[in-house]
Amino acid sequence: MNRLKNLLQYDAGKFIHVGFLLLTYIFSKTSYLAIGLFFVSLIYLFRKSKRLVIYGLVLVLITTIRFEMIDVSEEMVSETMVGTVTEVNENSFRLSSDADLLCYYDDVSDLVPGMVVSVSGTIYQDTDYQIMNTFDYDMYLKSSGIEAIMWVDQLDVKSIGFNIHQIPYKISQYIKSHFDETSSVFLCLFLLGEKSDSEVLNPTQINQLGISHLFAISGLHLGLLVGFLSNILKRFYWTKETNRIIILVFLAIYNIITGFKISILRASLLIVGIYVIDTFRILLGKPDLITLSFLGFVIWNPYIVYNLGFQLSYLIVLALLLSEGMWPTTKPLSKIIRTTLIATLFSFPIVINVNHIFGLVFLYSNLVFIIYITYLFLPASMVTVFIPAFEPVYLVFANGFLWLIALFDSINVVVPIAFPNTFILVLFYLFLIGMFLGWQYPKKRLLAMLGILALLFSSYLLPYPSNRFVRFFDVGQGDAIQIHDNGCDMLIDTGNVDRYDHLLEYFESHNRSELDIVLITHFHMDHYGELTDFLQRMEIKKVFLNQPMDSLPNGSVLKEGDTFSCGTSRFQVLSANHNDSNENNNSIVLYGVIGPDTYLFTGDIEAKVEEELVNQYQIPLTVLKVAHHGSSTSSTERFLAMADPDYVIVSVGKDNSYGQPDDMVIDLLEHYSSSLYRTDVDGTITFYYYDLLHLRVVETYRHQKRRIFDLAMV
Repeated sequence: MNRLKNLLQYDAGKFIHVGFLLLTYIFSKTSYLAIGLFFVSLIYLFRKSKRLVIYGLVLVLITTIRFEMIDVSEEMVSETMVGTVTEVNENSFRLSSDADLLCYYDDVSDLVPGMVVSVSGTIYQDTDYQIMNTFDYDMYLKSSGIEAIMWVDQLDVKSIGFNIHQIPYKISQYIKSHFDETSSVFLCLFLLGEKSDSEVLNPTQINQLGISHLFAISGLHLGLLVGFLSNILKRFYWTKETNRIIILVFLAIYNIITGFKISILRASLLIVGIYVIDTFRILLGKPDLITLSFLGFVIWNPYIVYNLGFQLSYLIVLALLLSEGMWPTTKPLSKIIRTTLIATLFSFPIVINVNHIFGLVFLYSNLVFIIYITYLFLPASMVTVFIPAFEPVYLVFANGFLWLIALFDSINVVVPIAFPNTFILVLFYLFLIGMFLGWQYPKKRLLAMLGILALLFSSYLLPYPSNRFVRFFDVGQGDAIQIHDNGCDMLIDTGNVDRYDHLLEYFESHNRSELDIVLITHFHMDHYGELTDFLQRMEIKKVFLNQPMDSLPNGSVLKEGDTFSCGTSRFQVLSANHNDSNENNNSIVLYGVIGPDTYLFTGDIEAKVEEELVNQYQIPLTVLKVAHHGSSTSSTERFLAMADPDYVIVSVGKDNSYGQPDDMVIDLLEHYSSSLYRTDVDGTITFYYYDLLHLRVVETYRHQKRRIFDLAMV
């Protein structure tokens, strides 16, 4: 014990570096920048303390093993499972078995946590689009500890036993059955951290005001409760040890009640850690304790670092701890203002990258709502749940809260903005930290502020890493291609209907609110399914179609021989609507000269149109977008011999029901081209052009990993 104590004290203040090393290692699986930061951190640790390097490398090894264990557990999921219900939601429940499942079921009214059930159904395979800067559902599930989703067809209850998760469930049911809807929504939200689909709160207003993080139960709640309890215990003049035991018991009970929410568990561990180091006289600071709890969470589930709540919880608390000595103050209101400013600024990049918007009143709204929640709403929630007769007064507070949301929303100016890449995000935090560290030096503070402003403007003016590129999106079984050339953005097809709006999210994350051209090759749903959403949410300057569309009278119909440009890229229509009974053959076939390369975008044309192209044109290509997802109805040998492409791209859905791409077609493509890329295998595929370097770079993006496969001088 003494040896462990001495080791901890010897490295006090340095554990945060070990935490950063482990964090960069996890992110290095998906980011080239993180790889560089990992080695920089490793060298820094080596120069600081060789012992810390050993700690860090051991944790890296353990984390690698945990990754493998979690990935193996996914393979244990089957269409019939027996497990324990741990959580019941409005239309789903969570099942703990050999793997954790989120189960959707028509009637969950009779389910309670603790039930042992047998379920049979279909394992849900999401469309699993692989597009940068968009919602990664698979990663979200893993970060939440869920291995798979099942649509349950049959459920049989085996037994009912006590389960610790029954406690928050029964409290939630009690609140919902004994209080008004408005009261129950806020009581469950602030006391249990349970979000509701009720229309009491407007998610759009909350996101635009930048206050969504205030609706997640946090260390603020626990701090108020522990402070209130400590003041009561002091009046009994018990020993410090007795008071601490009572508080520790309270912490255990509150974690059970709230379902072990990350922020509450993190705050509880900090309090426990403070008691431990005080009792055993261990010289560790709060940042060390926070880092140790962080390492514990990450070792348990390394994917948790991708959890938004986890990121905000640890980022904000570390920022607050590290800035404690910068603006010393004893006044409660001043402390809240300082806390609000720091928390809001450090959470700003994460919040805008989720919402893709920024409300200009966000700083003021955060300050007002934090004060309102801290001094009025949260204490009133605690009183009301124990004294239901207080509910009429509580409703006054609740309606006042809703009135404040409406007030700020009425004066708010919403600016669409996001940080399009990790590099800008890292620079933002470096400038922000520099601003706080140099706060007492006006010149340094001004320089850091100017740096932050420059980053915000560059996110608008330079959203992409290249002035010219062609991007073949992974939109499952469909087509969607972006061509960006010196400020002009063109989209060829939109993919199928997408409930998550991945493509729209992609453009919003790059601060694009308009497109110069949207071209629909033909009217099959997997090519124009998202067109309506694009027209509703973005400004589209020109829409090119292969035939008239009644709902889009301003669309321009392209004919064979038509030409147009986007930036410096030039395009010619080689084939268009033939009034063929097969809509595939009515696809617009577009020839493009993009930078130094030539492209052919073929829609879903079949052998008939390919033969016509062979008879009319001699068009050796750099890049061929393979027709009809690699179907056997297209990509004839004669056509491929004429095109002689260097690169071929097959846009196709993973494990699709059509059996595409055809094996014989793949053999032909590999024979007639030097490089074959498939969206179902490689994800989103991008051809970047760097004119000054005369360089072409081919990059793929899948599961948040960017890989460079080809660099060539052009």
